[in-house]
Amino acid sequence: MLSWIDLPGKSPLARVGDVSLLLNGTYSGEDLLLGFNPRSCHKLQDLLPDTLCPVPGVVEEVSGLIDGLSATSLRNFAASALLAPEVHLKFWTCPASNGYHHAYPGGLAEHSLEVADSIASATRLPQFWRELGVVYGLLHDYGKPWCLDQALRNPTDFRKHGERGLYYLQPALAALRSEDPLLGALMEEVLGGRRCPRDNPYPLAIRAIVKGFDQMSCELTRELVVTERAPHLDDMLIQF
Repeated sequence: MLSWIDLPGKSPLARVGDVSLLLNGTYSGEDLLLGFNPRSCHKLQDLLPDTLCPVPGVVEEVSGLIDGLSATSLRNFAASALLAPEVHLKFWTCPASNGYHHAYPGGLAEHSLEVADSIASATRLPQFWRELGVVYGLLHDYGKPWCLDQALRNPTDFRKHGERGLYYLQPALAALRSEDPLLGALMEEVLGGRRCPRDNPYPLAIRAIVKGFDQMSCELTRELVVTERAPHLDDMLIQF
C-alpha cells in the first residue's frame, strides 16, 4: 500500500481506525492510502470475519464475549491482543496441541472459547473477577502458536508456551497498565507474570478457577477425533 500520510512508527499493536483508499484496480498494483482516522470504539465483531477460524462460529462468539465486557480497558486489551499483527491469523488456525486435545486447525481458538465461556457462565462470581477471568481464559494459551506453528519465527519448546504468551502480550499489557494500573497488574499475574502487590499471601483464586475449566476442556476432548465435538461445558458447569 502506498501513502504520503505521516503515520506513526512501527508498533506491535494494531492500529484501528477509518481509512480512505484509492483502489488501484489491478491485481498486482498498490492501493493508495488517502486518509486514516484512528478510532478505539470499533466492535471487535466488525473487525474479525468469522472465516478466520476453520471452526464455524468461534470468531463470532469470541468477539461477542469481548465486545460484551463492561470494562473498556479490558475490551481494549483483549482486542489489541487478538489484533496483534504477528498473531492475528495464527491464533485462529493453530491447533491447541499436537495430539492431546483440540488437535486440529482452529482448536486453539475453540479451546480458549470453551474456557472463557465457562467463566462467563459462572454467575456467582463478582463481575470484576468474572470479566478478568473471561479475558484470561481467552488468552491463557496465547503463546501456543509460537510452539506449534513452525511458520512463526523462533519456534520454542511447547512447555514454554506460557512464558511465550506473556512475552508477546507485553505491549498490550503495557497499554492496559497505563489505562488501569490495577487491572494491568492483576492480568499480568494471572498470565504468569510478577505478583500484584497486595497484603494477603494467597494466590489469585480466579487463576485457579480458569485452570480448572482449562483442564475440563482438555479432558472432554482428549480422545475425540477431529470430526467430533466435545459436550459443551455449559452442560457441565457448576455455578460458582
